[in-house]
Amino acid sequence: YAAFGGLIASEGPLAEKNPFRFTSRPQDPATGLYDLRARTYDPVLGRFLTPDPLSFAGGINLYVYVENDPTLRRDPLGLSPWVSQGTLLRPVR
Repeated sequence: YAAFGGLIASEGPLAEKNPFRFTSRPQDPATGLYDLRARTYDPVLGRFLTPDPLSFAGGINLYVYVENDPTLRRDPLGLSPWVSQGTLLRPVR
């Protein structure tokens, strides 16, 4: 995957059958969009398609994904970025 979730390569007999992709979330095969539970994410744009349901609590950009830092952060719920620490995640403070 590219940093913001665009698919670079896919191979193997189960690659196309596995719906769980970038950040281990399902990707819609027709649109390429990801369901991150609270919001829909577009890996081509590198942004959410709907505003932050927490309003401005996450910052002034209501559509930003992981504070524009996808190599160090994840947002498995579509609500708040988490810092990647090895295999563990913790909320950004």
